[in-house]
Amino acid sequence: MKGSERARDYFIDNLKAVLIVLVIIGHFSVKYDWVPAVERLGKLIYTFHMPCFVFVSGYLAKRVHKDGKLRADKILSFLWLYVVFEVLLSLVKWCFGGGFSLKLFYASQAPWYLLSMAVWYLMVPFIERIRPSWMLAGSVAAGVLAGYIDRIGRDFSMSRNFVYLPFFILGFYVTGEQLRKFLNRKILRVAAVVVLAGTLFLYLFRYDLLRSFLGVIFGAVPYSQIDALPSADLGGPFRLLWYGAAVLLFAAVMQMVPRKKTWFSVLGARTLQVYVLHVVVRNVLIYCGFVDWCRILPGEINFLLVWGGSILLAILLGNPLFEKVFHFLEGGRLFGKLLK
Repeated sequence: MKGSERARDYFIDNLKAVLIVLVIIGHFSVKYDWVPAVERLGKLIYTFHMPCFVFVSGYLAKRVHKDGKLRADKILSFLWLYVVFEVLLSLVKWCFGGGFSLKLFYASQAPWYLLSMAVWYLMVPFIERIRPSWMLAGSVAAGVLAGYIDRIGRDFSMSRNFVYLPFFILGFYVTGEQLRKFLNRKILRVAAVVVLAGTLFLYLFRYDLLRSFLGVIFGAVPYSQIDALPSADLGGPFRLLWYGAAVLLFAAVMQMVPRKKTWFSVLGARTLQVYVLHVVVRNVLIYCGFVDWCRILPGEINFLLVWGGSILLAILLGNPLFEKVFHFLEGGRLFGKLLK
């Protein structure tokens, strides 16, 4: 066995693989919202999948600042990839007659995560110096209060920088030993099944109770712009409730994830390329009319297209061939050499 392979944490790889499939399902679900089961399960996924992804990103960010040096190459790579991503999406739109409209720092689509990652990485030296309880409490307060400020929105991904920061910080402070102890408690696996089953029932059969609450889970805009909220004043309590629900749900999902090497572990090492490329594929399908054409199909077929198609797309885009192309687009090696 190679040294690099021994060093891999297959639980993290497996978790990231599961999450990237859920990300793809979620992104397609918002375009197939005329199918009730697709819409409701899509909203369930949105409740926890990006919080969990950001948690994992924070957990892995411990290596960003070492021996007094911040990995500037990683930060620049995220910023560069953000620009590449935005340009790709604009080019796809232009190719289908939509006009070339590039708003680099108005993060309205999936690229927001890359911009936010650069911001959070820059914060790591500061996060390390603050007492964890204070930092976590402060980030939760900032995430809740940010929604009441109308100027904090999609520009520079500002709203999501605040809203998702608690998940990044939580992941950053969790140690490998703490994570292993959590995963090894068998009673928690039973609790996880109960939590997931109860949540699934709630989203499928009592969805009407959740409509107002679900307005805050995207975190992109201030409360005053969320139509689902009966009052902007309720945004803060609902966001606080969402924070708790998201952690509970992704903790339950983590209990279900295999900890040994699996056939899909390799996908977890390539999630960033899948994250970028699947949105390009989705937008092509939208612009060419495929998604609209699907409206004539039975709901069951559309459900299979979204869920089965998302799994297949994740496997396809995780191919080593795309990995080589993606590494070229990412520019990580170039920034590494420039900053030596």
